[in-house]
Amino acid sequence: MNTKKIFTCLFFSVFGLLLMFSFKPLDAHAYNYPNKTAAKAGDILVTKETNCKNECKGLSGHAAIVVDSTYFVHISGPGAHPTKEKLSTWFDSRYGERTRVVRPTSHYKGSAADAAKWANKYVVDYKNATYSIASSLDSFDKTYCSKLVWQAFNSTAYPIVAKDLLIHPYSFANAADGGRTKPLETVYEKAW
Repeated sequence: MNTKKIFTCLFFSVFGLLLMFSFKPLDAHAYNYPNKTAAKAGDILVTKETNCKNECKGLSGHAAIVVDSTYFVHISGPGAHPTKEKLSTWFDSRYGERTRVVRPTSHYKGSAADAAKWANKYVVDYKNATYSIASSLDSFDKTYCSKLVWQAFNSTAYPIVAKDLLIHPYSFANAADGGRTKPLETVYEKAW
């Protein structure tokens, strides 16, 4: 009788553990854009606002990449370093007043999740990278907002927009306006 109770308890313990680890826990802090669309790793945030006053004066816009359902990575401007911040800080700031969020479509040949992982690792490995719009697209120690986003996709096998001398934040928004086989689609926009 004791052996039967032990096996029954053992069975239910193992069964309970299997149940516990077979379900992905809900992320209670996952961010939804103001239109209630859930944020996804690899989403690209583009705004018409900018922090630049000197070095990038004359260029407008800013871009960042969403690295998970709660955070994004960007470099905000001269004097800044790459940072990882909560999505709510983007939408609670002036960036959120004029923002378009674009997401890779099924026509994109790469992995948005891999690009997000790359950006997440970049912000750790190159935490002291400095802001420079004059930096080569092949360098990692100097970067700017849209270059960082471009490199995240380009470094994971397939670029999201074509390589150019300067990757402009609006390049991502424009790719969402492309033809039938566009690589990006708009999932949220405000005052665009």
